[in-house]
Amino acid sequence: MLVRASNDQIVDHYGTVITAEALLRDWWQGYAQHRTVSLQHNLPELRGIEGQPNIGRAVRVDFAPQLEVEVQVLDPAVMVLVTSGKINSASLEFVPLNAEKRAYAGAEQAEVYHRLSSEPEHTGLSLVDKPGVPGADVLSLRALPALWAFAVVDPKVLNGEITDPEQVRQLAWLPHHDVRSHSVDESLLQRALADLESGRFTVPSFASLTVAQVTARARAHLERQTTLGLGRSQRSRPQKEGNVNERIWARTAQLVAEGVAQAEAEKQASAAYDALAPEVRARIEGADATSAAVAPESRGLLSRVAAPIRSD
Repeated sequence: MLVRASNDQIVDHYGTVITAEALLRDWWQGYAQHRTVSLQHNLPELRGIEGQPNIGRAVRVDFAPQLEVEVQVLDPAVMVLVTSGKINSASLEFVPLNAEKRAYAGAEQAEVYHRLSSEPEHTGLSLVDKPGVPGADVLSLRALPALWAFAVVDPKVLNGEITDPEQVRQLAWLPHHDVRSHSVDESLLQRALADLESGRFTVPSFASLTVAQVTARARAHLERQTTLGLGRSQRSRPQKEGNVNERIWARTAQLVAEGVAQAEAEKQASAAYDALAPEVRARIEGADATSAAVAPESRGLLSRVAAPIRSD
């Protein structure tokens, strides 16, 4: 998700300006020592949201034209609060050391924070339901679309050139994954294929890809999903998913399609199976959890894997 905060480009509704210079010199210096994000913790008894630290981390910080922090939320329970709208804002946490009144926009008087404490305990970022620190409102908190759910994403998004969520949504085409389970959803896949063939998608003028390029990339990606048998919805899969060899073969094929070398793909797929919990292996093999472990040397050869297919 993306959070944007006040700085010297904007007067927040408290009439306060935080200078970008102070953020860069002081706030960021303190925040960079931990880069963790907290859930509000000041008034849980009044608002019913239990506070907790370390719910995520900042993966990108930009100071122009205003403070913009890209936050990766790692706690699933917090993400539920965000997606349900219970958490819809954020607050910077800092201690101002110097402030003064300045004319802003020609006439308006505003309190300007131009020196902040750089101590880590005075510096942070919290997700909240209401801004809690005067002068430190985050002006917007908008969830970015799940880019992995789409067949094609414009390079301008992937390289960070465009981060505005509304523009990002226009630069991602043909979703076909279930955002809750991460699996390819059969109905979404069929709709994406139909939209692709009928041309029912738009490419905005600010995209770096043409309609023809989006079409070609999408066709290659979606056909690969069905060719490798990845287009099955998790909800329709049986309890017993097949024997060990079939499981490892399918994972190897997926890795090869993503550009991993054949030998390394086989190694990774086998290691991933070994790391599964006994009860998961039992469900796959339809066996007791105690007898689910299968020695690597007893598995069949993985020679059925197709030649590597380069990922787009």
